[in-house]
Amino acid sequence: MSNQPGIMEALDNLDKKVRSTNLYGIDTDVGIFYASPLEHIDIGLQQLVDEGIIDTGSWFCDTGAGDGRVVALSAGKYNIPSIGIEYDPSIAALASKNIKDLKSASLINEVPAIITCGDFLEDEPYKKAGVKFKDIKTFFNYLSSENDIAEKIAQKSDKGTSFILFSTLEEIDNFPGLTFQKNLRISIDNYYPSLQLPSPSFYMNVYKK
Repeated sequence: MSNQPGIMEALDNLDKKVRSTNLYGIDTDVGIFYASPLEHIDIGLQQLVDEGIIDTGSWFCDTGAGDGRVVALSAGKYNIPSIGIEYDPSIAALASKNIKDLKSASLINEVPAIITCGDFLEDEPYKKAGVKFKDIKTFFNYLSSENDIAEKIAQKSDKGTSFILFSTLEEIDNFPGLTFQKNLRISIDNYYPSLQLPSPSFYMNVYKK
């Protein structure tokens, strides 16, 4: 794991900036971008790495990468070679800039961190990034065509590939061809202090091929 304390400070600043100004999403030409809560995701990823559920030596893919925050976290803190695929060109460009800035600050420098624009259900974005779909051993998804990507994993990924579904819902989904492994409930007290909103709970459901 990375010993660079600056990566978490940089990601925390990014997360706070987005949450303070765009709590309800950013309108784009192709939809609305909702930033995923980095603190919650970090807690979940830490547990899954510690338990050996995430293969840190193989590719990690964020399907629906947004502004690149999850790729920055997985590559910058956990030293997992990571790729993020984002459909919206404007958001993908923002993600690429964020990753480039973190690399320039030497906060991501030990493993690849790639952002590519496209549909993560198609083969083209993976080819464009130079990453084979079957070489990805962990897929992360925050409620973005999750049934479709789960089906693609079930059909094309090797046995043992992990699918991590991050959600605001506690319910356990059934994905044919994938086996449910565990459910993590993640809550952080006083998450929206300036807005005086109740702290939300998020859930990280883990499936295996």
